Amino acid sequence: MLSVFCVCQAWSQDYVDELQTIRKAVAEGDARQLMAVSTESIELALFAASQQYTRSQATLVLKQFFKQNTPTSFELVDSTRSNRSLFVEGRMRTSNYEVPLRTYFRLKKSADGWKLREFLIESPDR
Repeated sequence: MLSVFCVCQAWSQDYVDELQTIRKAVAEGDARQLMAVSTESIELALFAASQQYTRSQATLVLKQFFKQNTPTSFELVDSTRSNRSLFVEGRMRTSNYEVPLRTYFRLKKSADGWKLREFLIESPDR
C-alpha cells in the first residue's frame, strides 16, 4: 500500500483524491464507493464487451462482479493525461486468479472535479 501512495504522490494533486478513492474501492470490492466518483452514466467492460450503464445499474453489476471475483489487492500502475481526461492502468488481484487482472479506467474533468467515465477489467486469459 505504501508503494501505491508513493506513485500517487507523483501525480497531479488535482485528481489524487479521486485516484485514492478508486484504488481503495476496488481493493475492497466496494462498488458503491467506486460509483460515488462516477458520472451519471458509465461504460463498463468486465471480461466482456463494454456496455453503457446508469450509475445505479453499474453499482449492481459491479457488486455482483466483486462478489464473484473478490479483490485481495489493487495497485495503480501507470497513467496518461490530456487536458480533460486521465487514463489509468491498474492491476487487481483476486481470490479466483493467480495472475493479476489488468484494469483500465478513464476519468473526465468536469466543473465539480474528476469523474469516473469508463472502467474496464480484462479477462485473465488475454
